[in-house]
Amino acid sequence: MKIGIVGAGPRGLSLCERLTANHQEGSLEIFLFDADGIGGKVWREDQSPYLMMNSVAQQVTLFTDATVKIKGKIKNGPDLFQWCKQYGSAFIEETAANPKIMLEEIKDLKEDGVVSRVMYGVYQRWFYQQIINELPSNCRINFLQGVVRSAEQVDEGYKVTVGNQEFFLDQLVLATGHWENEKNEEEQRFSDYAEKYHLFYQLPRNTADAEVEQILAGENVFLRGLGLAFFDYIECFALRRGGKFYRHNGKLRYQPSGKEPKVYAGSRKGIPYFPRGINQKERGVTAEAQFLTTDYLEQIRQTQNHQSDFFERLKKEVELVYYLRTLAAGKFSVDSEVFRQTFIHSSQDGLAMLPASIERWDWDKIADPAAYFEGPFEQASMNYLDWQIQEAAKGNLDGPIAAAVDVWKDLRDKVRFMLDHNLFSQKQLKTMWQWFTPLDAFLTIGPPLERSEELRALIEAGIFVLLPPKMTIDTEDGHFVSYYKEQKITGDYLIEARLPSNQLVHTTNPVLKSLRKQKLLTPFAYFDDLQTGAVTIERGTNRVIDEKGVVHKKLYCYGIPVEGEEWLTASVSRPETNAWNLRQADQIACLILYDK
Repeated sequence: MKIGIVGAGPRGLSLCERLTANHQEGSLEIFLFDADGIGGKVWREDQSPYLMMNSVAQQVTLFTDATVKIKGKIKNGPDLFQWCKQYGSAFIEETAANPKIMLEEIKDLKEDGVVSRVMYGVYQRWFYQQIINELPSNCRINFLQGVVRSAEQVDEGYKVTVGNQEFFLDQLVLATGHWENEKNEEEQRFSDYAEKYHLFYQLPRNTADAEVEQILAGENVFLRGLGLAFFDYIECFALRRGGKFYRHNGKLRYQPSGKEPKVYAGSRKGIPYFPRGINQKERGVTAEAQFLTTDYLEQIRQTQNHQSDFFERLKKEVELVYYLRTLAAGKFSVDSEVFRQTFIHSSQDGLAMLPASIERWDWDKIADPAAYFEGPFEQASMNYLDWQIQEAAKGNLDGPIAAAVDVWKDLRDKVRFMLDHNLFSQKQLKTMWQWFTPLDAFLTIGPPLERSEELRALIEAGIFVLLPPKMTIDTEDGHFVSYYKEQKITGDYLIEARLPSNQLVHTTNPVLKSLRKQKLLTPFAYFDDLQTGAVTIERGTNRVIDEKGVVHKKLYCYGIPVEGEEWLTASVSRPETNAWNLRQADQIACLILYDK
């Protein structure tokens, strides 16, 4: 049997490992394709060592463990932190082109420290080498570095073209990750204007590919987007320019090099993503659901109740942890266990037990903090950034805010359960994708705490400026234009500080375009006014469904391209948590091998 996997990032590699671990009889030949090498584009070695992951080292793994509920074989191995300390130095010295910086990173790394994207990429290369070293005698893996230009259905399989080579495969898996899109109307307008007036305009893309070296010191730069990708530009415009961060009286400060531009950054919300709370949880420790219990979810599944109070219960999970941590952090006369039981059975009665001095959780204020700012935005946003930093520093067990939002991370499988079993109503699906998903991103997938501290230092140093909500960019007299404090700002540089959205209809990925042209891939929609951009798949198998509704048993897609039908597909696997990513890889592998 010949299997093709397009994409050699974490998902492609996990599937490769699951196929070889589970294969038993007959010959198995895997063809692994990626234009950027093992690890893929996001984690490649030839990028800045200052670009960081946003997960702590001990919460990242590629290996299955005893908690992972799968049909296939369990194959244990080190998490990212363990690998760094046990195997990393030797492997880096043997294989890395520039080992010095990575060796220094390993030397200083703590369990709850964050690592560079380069380091995670090297971990993936080592993981791949273990797969090769442990290959059964009847298995073979061929890695081909190059862009898959096309794939087409032929006979009982698929023909894949890379350069001038053709490969005939029995089954094909698409794990292509993030990819750029064709320009939308506004992007085309800005591109045309930039070309006409010799300006700089960068479309959404991986920050490692940002071509910002040509931006000169002192020039005005507009950044649109304050999400995770935005924080990477701290590296681009500060660390890479020779600036230095240092601590003074407990706060991080910035010493400019004189080579920095002036950065004006904004978004619709006007507030940067919340930093990740300092991790205080041991391996495998996750919050236990109090409202979204297994019994509750099973009852919904059995009754097919599409009018459940799922999201109200999800909110209550967060609120309960917030109040319990607040009680634990202060000297209050309220009995925590009595409060917990009362809140679970009647939240209003529970709140009535609390003293007035405890601030009540306010979802509107959490979701749109700038709407509640008082006074000038410049000072109010700095105060809010200080608050974010202070709360994140308290930790995800002790800190009321950090612990509360961390609950959503621990309960992600509850959301996936509802999606997988089609248990959301149309109204709930809109809530899911239009309210919950953006808010979850804002609260739970932000940068490491040090990046927020660095942003604060850069604002204080006058290098970065946050613009108020609903940032606008226009064009005028051969420049880009925005407004700050009712004054017009002009600049020749505009950067879309975000990753490309997942859009099958507009992707420039050649293999996805090829399969869509053949009507084998089709965009997913829940209903007419909720179209997500995802590749349509059969839930539970990840087999592709074509334009006619036919399920293709030998064509699979998982990871980023199906974001919108599945949820949070870019997350990494956490050890000892029954990691969803690893379960999914094993399921696909078993279907390929045994369900023919």
